[in-house]
Amino acid sequence: MPDIEFVGQSARDSGNPSASTSRLINLYREPVIAGALTQHILRNAPGATQITELGAASVRAMAAVNGSFYAVCDGAVSKITPANVVTSIGSVDDGPEVSIAGNNGAVAVVSGGKYYLHQGNSLTQPVSGAFDAFGSVEYLGGYTMLSQLGGRLIQWSALAQPESLPGLNFATAEAKD
Repeated sequence: MPDIEFVGQSARDSGNPSASTSRLINLYREPVIAGALTQHILRNAPGATQITELGAASVRAMAAVNGSFYAVCDGAVSKITPANVVTSIGSVDDGPEVSIAGNNGAVAVVSGGKYYLHQGNSLTQPVSGAFDAFGSVEYLGGYTMLSQLGGRLIQWSALAQPESLPGLNFATAEAKD
């Protein structure tokens, strides 16, 4: 049986940060706990297949909403249909905190501290309620939930209306229940 040599640390490709030259085809090595019979085990990694080109170096966020993918890359929001057709939705302020969530067909994006909403054909910024610096967005039971950027507040939309952020729909994250 031939010997197999693994490379420990290796440089990453700046065009594909998730790739690693130390990975095998559909396998990667992972250290095990100290005192085990072996120092590493092999785990499977599903292969990646390119389906489309977004023309950006990094994807900040991506989510599936109503059967299509929505991605934020370099301040641009794109829709990717199941037929791999890419449509530009609009542009957002680029920032490190980016998230996407769906709410009954609407697509909510938080990027660069701002809240954007895609319903139909346009990308808009709804009027804020309890605060106007947003850290993340998520969908929960008909409500769009928004966290405060760098703060402790959470606000939510009206039921099934992600464009409506009532000023009294908020709570503070406390240290104790």
